[in-house]
Amino acid sequence: MLLPGLISAAENFPEIAKPVLDKIHKKNETNKIPVLGITELVELENLH
Repeated sequence: MLLPGLISAAENFPEIAKPVLDKIHKKNETNKIPVLGITELVELENLH
């Protein structure tokens, strides 16, 4: 469950996560990749 841990870290330490999130937002300006919500990801992980 790497992704939920990363999300929690970003929520708990926003000042540290900001530079990385800024890069992600910048890349998303030109990409058209659909993003699953965390609920769907957790449900997919539970299928295994």
